This record gives sequence, C-alpha cells and structure tokens, in this order.
Amino acid sequence: MSNEIIKKVVYAVAVVLLLFASFLAGRLFNRQSKVQAQDIIGDETRYMTSFNCDINQVAIFDNRAHIRCANPENGIAYFAVANTPENQSFINRVMAIGLTNMSMNRSVWVFYETLSSSNPPGCNTGDCRKLEALSGSK
Repeated sequence: MSNEIIKKVVYAVAVVLLLFASFLAGRLFNRQSKVQAQDIIGDETRYMTSFNCDINQVAIFDNRAHIRCANPENGIAYFAVANTPENQSFINRVMAIGLTNMSMNRSVWVFYETLSSSNPPGCNTGDCRKLEALSGSK
C-alpha cells in the first residue's frame, strides 16, 4: 500500500474515533434530571382571561416590557412581562407581535393574569396586569 492510502485510512479512523468519543461524552455528561411539579404558593386561585386589544403603545424598560391597549378592559390598559433572562425570548416575541400589529392597525388577543398580586415589577396594580400570551391575526 502506498503512503497516500495509509494516510487516508488513518485520517478516517481518527475521525470515526473522535465522533464516537464525542457521542460517548455527550451520553455520559447529559444525564436526565427528574423534575417535580411545584404547588402554587398562596391561597389565591390563579385565573387567566383574554380580550381583543387595539395596541397603541409597545415599550420596554429595565424591569419590564409592556403593551398598552387603546380600549382598556375593566380599567386595565397595560399588560406587562418582567424583564428577566428567563423571559427574554417571550419578550422578543411580544415586542415583534405588538409592533407588527400596532403598525398595521390590527387588533390582538391579550391573555392575562387577573390577579394583581402576580404583576411584574413596575406594573401598577390599578391599571396593569401580567401578560401571559399575545395572539395576532389577520
């Protein structure tokens, strides 16, 4: 056998061994964790509701992101999400849906927590609630 063929075979064997080693390392270090369900703390029953909102403001602050509806429901015009690392992807989607629908004069469905005790920081208990979901449609 020539030196060129031997080099190719050694290279192929090395690649296969590295792939196999990375597969084994992934299996060894990525163990499944058991997660227990958590009880809701407090004696309040959580309740989520929704309504059709005409957005007239989308804003982000250091402690929250919110949308404001031109047609408040029961005096609630602001719907906010706490600005935390865990909520970043949700905030990005809320901002995208909110800005898109506001610029196109389309209404959205706002799903929110009715209890003011679960409000994010900076969310006034009199006119703001925790935003759970936002749905835009044509």
